[in-house]
Amino acid sequence: MPQKYLSAIIVGNSYCAIFINIIQGIFLLTITDLFVNAMTYYSIASLILVVTGILNYKFHDINFVKYHMLKAQRKSEVLKDLRESVNTMNSNSN
Repeated sequence: MPQKYLSAIIVGNSYCAIFINIIQGIFLLTITDLFVNAMTYYSIASLILVVTGILNYKFHDINFVKYHMLKAQRKSEVLKDLRESVNTMNSNSN
């Protein structure tokens, strides 16, 4: 994947961590019952996980992702062929 894409993922993870910590702080300040606090927090976290799982599944249908996955696959195949050629040359020289 391109560097800009990877940077976007890292920034997204950072924003998510900030968002989750703000929510946790709000829950700690507003809900005094620890059980209700924990259940609310983990219910929202579970909902977010389900939504991100669905989005991850749908993510692979986007042409941008398909293009870069194919590009990475081709690069991997070229590198594999190159390694095999080098190994063949090394075994022939011995």
